[in-house]
Amino acid sequence: MQRSTTSQAACQASRWRPTPVAPPLPGLSEERIRSSALRAQAAGVLAVSLGVLAVAVWLKPDPAGFGTHEQLGLAPCSMLVLTGYPCPTCGMTTAFACTVRGQWGAAIAAQPGGFVLALGTMTAGVLAAVVLVRGRGWRGPWHRVSPTFAILAVTVLMLLGWGVKIVIGLCLGTLPVQRL
Repeated sequence: MQRSTTSQAACQASRWRPTPVAPPLPGLSEERIRSSALRAQAAGVLAVSLGVLAVAVWLKPDPAGFGTHEQLGLAPCSMLVLTGYPCPTCGMTTAFACTVRGQWGAAIAAQPGGFVLALGTMTAGVLAAVVLVRGRGWRGPWHRVSPTFAILAVTVLMLLGWGVKIVIGLCLGTLPVQRL
């Protein structure tokens, strides 16, 4: 009988026990820590949004509806040069540059998907600024939107914008397509 009691005591002594967690620093509640992390994320989103929009303000939109990116030292679109047809992202930079100037018609003509993305960038910046000030996020079913769905939606938006840009360019004769 003595032996089994000793075995039980040894077994209990060797069991894993969770390491005690250090108490939080005075004045830092769990809610305040979450608020700080959320504000840091919002600051990052705001910085990226403002950076993209600042570049769009700095650039002068190309009247052709494409080619604005060349002001950044980038090469002309290879697909446009070789085929006369725009690539799926042709006109994005021009659409952003027109959108920040309030030239929404020119932005849609340059790249409809780019116009929508420019509005989304502006909206993200405003919402991030509000979260930064409030320290609270927006309530809603955001967790239900999967990253795969978001990427797929942006891809479809770009492809639809590309198709519209080609149709508009062919109808107005603004594409450098070689006519036979």
